[in-house]
Amino acid sequence: MDSFCDLIEEREGKAQAEQMDEAMHELADDEVLPRLLAEADKLGRRLLLLIDNVDLILERLKKEEPELRLLLIGASTQPVDADFFRAIDQLAGLSLLKMQAMLTRLAEQELAQKKTPEPPAAEHPVLVLLRDDPARIKTLHTLTGGNLLLTTLLFNVFSSEITGDVWSDLEELVDLVITPEYKAKLEELSTQAQQLFDGLASN
Repeated sequence: MDSFCDLIEEREGKAQAEQMDEAMHELADDEVLPRLLAEADKLGRRLLLLIDNVDLILERLKKEEPELRLLLIGASTQPVDADFFRAIDQLAGLSLLKMQAMLTRLAEQELAQKKTPEPPAAEHPVLVLLRDDPARIKTLHTLTGGNLLLTTLLFNVFSSEITGDVWSDLEELVDLVITPEYKAKLEELSTQAQQLFDGLASN
Protein backbone atom coordinates (compact mmCIF):
# COMPACT_ATOMS: atom_id res chain seq x y z
CA MET A 1 0.00 0.00 0.00
CA ASP A 2 2.81 2.44 0.89
CA SER A 3 4.57 1.72 -2.40
CA PHE A 4 1.36 2.33 -4.32
CA CYS A 5 0.81 5.68 -2.59
CA ASP A 6 4.42 6.60 -3.37
CA LEU A 7 3.66 5.99 -7.04
CA ILE A 8 0.54 8.16 -6.81
CA GLU A 9 2.57 10.93 -5.18
CA GLU A 10 5.22 10.73 -7.91
CA ARG A 11 2.64 10.95 -10.70
CA GLU A 12 -0.13 13.11 -9.28
CA GLY A 13 1.29 14.89 -6.23
CA LYS A 14 1.35 14.53 -2.47
CA ALA A 15 -2.24 15.73 -1.93
CA GLN A 16 -3.63 13.06 -4.26
CA ALA A 17 -1.52 10.38 -2.55
CA GLU A 18 -2.79 11.38 0.89
CA GLN A 19 -6.35 11.35 -0.40
CA MET A 20 -5.85 7.84 -1.79
CA ASP A 21 -4.34 6.65 1.51
CA GLU A 22 -7.28 7.98 3.49
CA ALA A 23 -9.77 6.43 1.08
CA MET A 24 -8.11 3.03 1.38
CA HIS A 25 -8.21 3.10 5.18
CA GLU A 26 -11.95 3.74 5.07
CA LEU A 27 -12.63 0.62 2.99
CA ALA A 28 -13.67 -2.73 4.41
CA ASP A 29 -11.03 -5.47 4.25
CA ASP A 30 -12.67 -7.23 1.29
CA GLU A 31 -12.88 -3.93 -0.65
CA VAL A 32 -9.20 -2.98 -0.53
CA LEU A 33 -7.82 -5.39 -3.12
CA PRO A 34 -10.47 -4.67 -5.81
CA ARG A 35 -9.89 -0.93 -5.32
CA LEU A 36 -6.12 -1.37 -5.58
CA LEU A 37 -6.49 -3.40 -8.76
CA ALA A 38 -8.82 -0.80 -10.27
CA GLU A 39 -6.41 2.04 -9.45
CA ALA A 40 -3.48 0.03 -10.81
CA ASP A 41 -5.38 -0.48 -14.08
CA LYS A 42 -5.88 3.29 -14.35
CA LEU A 43 -2.14 3.79 -14.02
CA GLY A 44 -1.34 0.98 -16.43
CA ARG A 45 0.51 -0.97 -13.73
CA ARG A 46 0.25 -4.41 -12.18
CA LEU A 47 0.61 -5.17 -8.50
CA LEU A 48 3.67 -7.09 -7.39
CA LEU A 49 3.77 -8.88 -4.04
CA LEU A 50 7.08 -9.83 -2.40
CA ILE A 51 6.44 -12.48 0.26
CA ASP A 52 8.68 -14.50 2.55
CA ASN A 53 7.54 -18.00 3.59
CA VAL A 54 5.13 -17.89 0.66
CA ASP A 55 4.21 -21.56 1.14
CA LEU A 56 2.36 -20.66 4.36
CA ILE A 57 0.44 -17.87 2.63
CA LEU A 58 -0.56 -20.03 -0.33
CA GLU A 59 -1.67 -22.83 1.98
CA ARG A 60 -4.18 -20.46 3.57
CA LEU A 61 -5.30 -19.00 0.24
CA LYS A 62 -6.08 -22.47 -1.10
CA LYS A 63 -8.94 -22.71 1.38
CA GLU A 64 -10.50 -19.48 0.06
CA GLU A 65 -9.73 -19.94 -3.65
CA PRO A 66 -9.63 -16.22 -4.46
CA GLU A 67 -9.38 -14.78 -7.94
CA LEU A 68 -6.14 -12.82 -7.98
CA ARG A 69 -4.62 -10.67 -10.71
CA LEU A 70 -1.24 -10.24 -9.10
CA LEU A 71 2.39 -10.89 -9.82
CA LEU A 72 3.98 -12.64 -6.88
CA ILE A 73 7.60 -13.28 -5.99
CA GLY A 74 8.03 -15.40 -2.91
CA ALA A 75 10.67 -17.25 -0.97
CA SER A 76 10.01 -20.70 0.43
CA THR A 77 11.97 -23.57 1.91
CA GLN A 78 9.83 -26.12 0.06
CA PRO A 79 8.04 -26.50 -3.31
CA VAL A 80 4.70 -24.70 -3.56
CA ASP A 81 1.50 -25.35 -5.48
CA ALA A 82 -1.47 -23.05 -5.97
CA ASP A 83 -4.07 -23.94 -8.57
CA PHE A 84 -5.63 -20.48 -8.70
CA PHE A 85 -2.45 -18.99 -10.16
CA ARG A 86 -2.12 -19.18 -13.92
CA ALA A 87 1.45 -20.36 -13.67
CA ILE A 88 4.11 -20.82 -11.06
CA ASP A 89 7.73 -20.67 -12.11
CA GLN A 90 9.90 -22.17 -9.41
CA LEU A 91 13.63 -21.58 -9.48
CA ALA A 92 15.66 -24.74 -9.35
CA GLY A 93 18.16 -25.19 -6.54
CA LEU A 94 21.61 -23.71 -7.02
CA SER A 95 24.48 -25.88 -8.12
CA LEU A 96 27.38 -26.10 -5.69
CA LEU A 97 29.39 -23.60 -7.73
CA LYS A 98 26.50 -21.14 -7.87
CA MET A 99 25.86 -21.53 -4.15
CA GLN A 100 29.52 -20.74 -3.46
CA ALA A 101 29.32 -17.76 -5.83
CA MET A 102 26.17 -16.47 -4.10
CA LEU A 103 27.77 -16.73 -0.64
CA THR A 104 30.85 -14.95 -1.96
CA ARG A 105 28.76 -12.15 -3.46
CA LEU A 106 26.74 -11.68 -0.26
CA ALA A 107 29.98 -11.43 1.74
CA GLU A 108 31.47 -8.91 -0.69
CA GLN A 109 28.31 -6.79 -0.58
CA GLU A 110 28.29 -6.82 3.21
CA LEU A 111 31.91 -5.69 3.32
CA ALA A 112 31.24 -2.96 0.76
CA GLN A 113 28.33 -1.60 2.82
CA LYS A 114 30.45 -1.07 5.92
CA LYS A 115 31.27 2.57 6.51
CA THR A 116 34.84 1.98 7.67
CA PRO A 117 37.16 -0.17 5.54
CA GLU A 118 38.32 -3.45 6.97
CA PRO A 119 42.01 -3.81 7.91
CA PRO A 120 44.01 -5.37 5.06
CA ALA A 121 44.46 -8.65 6.94
CA ALA A 122 40.77 -9.02 7.83
CA GLU A 123 38.39 -11.15 5.78
CA HIS A 124 34.68 -11.77 5.93
CA PRO A 125 34.11 -14.99 7.92
CA VAL A 126 32.12 -16.50 5.05
CA LEU A 127 35.02 -15.93 2.63
CA VAL A 128 37.34 -17.61 5.13
CA LEU A 129 34.95 -20.56 5.39
CA LEU A 130 34.68 -20.93 1.64
CA ARG A 131 38.44 -21.02 1.35
CA ASP A 132 39.34 -23.13 4.40
CA ASP A 133 36.41 -25.55 4.75
CA PRO A 134 34.81 -26.21 1.35
CA ALA A 135 33.65 -29.66 2.52
CA ARG A 136 31.31 -28.00 5.04
CA ILE A 137 29.72 -25.97 2.25
CA LYS A 138 29.45 -29.04 0.01
CA THR A 139 27.70 -31.08 2.72
CA LEU A 140 25.18 -28.33 3.43
CA HIS A 141 24.57 -27.90 -0.30
CA THR A 142 23.69 -31.58 -0.52
CA LEU A 143 21.35 -31.35 2.49
CA THR A 144 19.55 -28.17 1.35
CA GLY A 145 19.48 -28.88 -2.37
CA GLY A 146 20.87 -25.41 -3.03
CA ASN A 147 17.58 -23.78 -2.01
CA LEU A 148 17.91 -20.00 -2.47
CA LEU A 149 16.21 -19.04 0.79
CA LEU A 150 18.16 -21.61 2.80
CA THR A 151 21.39 -20.42 1.19
CA THR A 152 20.63 -16.87 2.32
CA LEU A 153 19.86 -18.09 5.85
CA LEU A 154 23.05 -20.15 5.88
CA PHE A 155 24.99 -17.00 5.03
CA ASN A 156 23.67 -15.47 8.26
CA VAL A 157 24.59 -18.63 10.16
CA PHE A 158 28.13 -18.68 8.75
CA SER A 159 28.58 -14.99 9.45
CA SER A 160 27.88 -15.44 13.16
CA GLU A 161 29.51 -18.83 13.78
CA ILE A 162 32.44 -19.71 11.55
CA THR A 163 33.94 -22.11 14.12
CA GLY A 164 30.89 -24.39 14.09
CA ASP A 165 30.32 -27.59 12.15
CA VAL A 166 27.64 -29.03 9.89
CA TRP A 167 25.56 -30.17 12.87
CA SER A 168 25.56 -26.76 14.55
CA ASP A 169 24.80 -25.14 11.17
CA LEU A 170 21.75 -27.36 10.78
CA GLU A 171 20.56 -26.64 14.31
CA GLU A 172 20.67 -22.89 13.70
CA LEU A 173 19.03 -23.33 10.31
CA VAL A 174 16.17 -25.29 11.88
CA ASP A 175 15.67 -22.50 14.43
CA LEU A 176 15.50 -19.92 11.63
CA VAL A 177 13.13 -21.91 9.42
CA ILE A 178 10.98 -24.15 11.61
CA THR A 179 10.32 -21.78 14.50
CA PRO A 180 8.56 -19.09 12.40
CA GLU A 181 6.60 -21.78 10.54
CA TYR A 182 5.26 -23.41 13.71
CA LYS A 183 4.61 -19.97 15.22
CA ALA A 184 2.41 -19.15 12.25
CA LYS A 185 0.56 -22.46 12.56
CA LEU A 186 0.01 -21.93 16.29
CA GLU A 187 -1.45 -18.49 15.66
CA GLU A 188 -4.12 -20.13 13.48
CA LEU A 189 -5.39 -22.16 16.44
CA SER A 190 -8.28 -20.98 18.58
CA THR A 191 -7.49 -19.42 21.96
CA GLN A 192 -8.60 -22.58 23.74
CA ALA A 193 -6.41 -24.76 21.50
CA GLN A 194 -3.41 -22.49 22.10
CA GLN A 195 -3.91 -22.73 25.87
CA LEU A 196 -4.13 -26.52 25.59
CA PHE A 197 -0.94 -26.67 23.53
CA ASP A 198 0.84 -24.42 26.04
CA GLY A 199 -0.24 -26.69 28.90
CA LEU A 200 0.99 -29.81 27.12
CA ALA A 201 4.30 -28.19 26.15
CA SER A 202 4.92 -27.06 29.73
CA ASN A 203 4.55 -30.57 31.21
